[in-house]
Amino acid sequence: MSDLLTQLTSAASSASNSSNMSQSDLLVQSFKRTQQPKVDALTTKKTTLEGRVSFINSLKSKLDSLNTQLDTFSLSTMNQKFKAKAMTSSDTSVATVSSDGDAAIGVNSLYVKRLASSDALITQRMNISDKFGLTANSININGFNVNVELDGTETNEQAMKKIVTAINNTKDITVSASFIKDTTTTGRITFASTSTGESNKVIFQDSTLAAKLGLTTSGLQSNSNTRYSTTGAGAFYKSTDPATLNSNVEINGLDVVRESNTISDLLSGVEINLLKPQDKDALPLTLNTSVGTTQVKELVQPLLDSYNDILNHLKSNPTQMRSDSSFSGLYSNLRSLPSQSITPLSGSSVSMLADAGIKADKNGNLSVSDTDKLTEALKSNPEAIANLFTGTNGLTSKLQTATSGLIGSDGLLVTRSLSLGKQIESIKKRTIDLEDRIDRQSVSLRKEYESSLKVYLQAQNQSNLLGTFPSSSY
Repeated sequence: MSDLLTQLTSAASSASNSSNMSQSDLLVQSFKRTQQPKVDALTTKKTTLEGRVSFINSLKSKLDSLNTQLDTFSLSTMNQKFKAKAMTSSDTSVATVSSDGDAAIGVNSLYVKRLASSDALITQRMNISDKFGLTANSININGFNVNVELDGTETNEQAMKKIVTAINNTKDITVSASFIKDTTTTGRITFASTSTGESNKVIFQDSTLAAKLGLTTSGLQSNSNTRYSTTGAGAFYKSTDPATLNSNVEINGLDVVRESNTISDLLSGVEINLLKPQDKDALPLTLNTSVGTTQVKELVQPLLDSYNDILNHLKSNPTQMRSDSSFSGLYSNLRSLPSQSITPLSGSSVSMLADAGIKADKNGNLSVSDTDKLTEALKSNPEAIANLFTGTNGLTSKLQTATSGLIGSDGLLVTRSLSLGKQIESIKKRTIDLEDRIDRQSVSLRKEYESSLKVYLQAQNQSNLLGTFPSSSY
């Protein structure tokens, strides 16, 4: 009862400032204030655990990104990428160039005389409204015998469109047909090769249908290297000489013919893409091949960025690192990697990341800070630079060792996160239970107070009643 009166006294002292609240409400409010630290303690603990989960999940995401980079560096083709070369053309409107690791460093000249083109055969001009006059027939183009369903009632336009459809529906024929109205009243069929070069020229064989289209006209020789051309009403080839369908360039003074405008067998490791021929008085293009420093930087920087990201995440959360030796150990291992030597290739002295121009700044972040040093190292021995990353104890191997056991379905981070999650759920339940208990105690306290107050008021009424009697009556 004394505790109750103490609460009541405290509540009464503030009643003057809370005129709208009953003393029982003030008493309950006061009681809840005394219990709030217990709730706050659980809330603080939950917040702390949630912070650890957030830290761990973020670290896991960053380690997953690093692991993706490590998988990339484990590919069998990775070492070849360190041999990358950079190629430039002095006029990219005429030709562009690209290269791989087999390209030789140096300068070459290129003069583009002619581009490769596709062959085209054009039928004779025919009045589109005239009757075609043939029934079911066939035409042989590029060695394919194509059947055309004709019933003899078609106009020239209708028949030519059926021929075009039949040819274009023939698989692997390597020629595309089109019906073209060259005037408002006449039309032709064009047969265009789908690939460039002389070996892909359009060839036809004599037939009734070919004759109807004017292809067997005297002087039009499909299988000859001397083909007649006309721009009149008769059938003709676009190119009179199939050899002119090939590209023609001069490379370092040598005359070269190819069937494509993409040439990859002139210079080792170099692909040349021809875009347009040069004027007769134009100077040859200069093709310059150099070490692919930029490509190598772009190759390794994502790996370095993943390393930096993890390092910065750990360093920016000292509280979390202090709470778990696994995290502080990971930070220490990662921080020491740049200063660790790597077994060099035989005959090479390249054993540190710094030998490739890769250094750590004051915050420990790695980057290619000395491009000139990387360029010289790549010129001298690109395999040695590749070994810094992909060797048996190279950077990727060291990173795998440093992060081993942390990720994966049974990794430390997953198990820690699950354990913390269970603790958080437990605290949530404890908080709910505590708040329910406080509410029940508040109800009980209110009832106890109101009951005591009722007894008190009854006693006071009795005392007042006794006080009304005159003293002489006793």
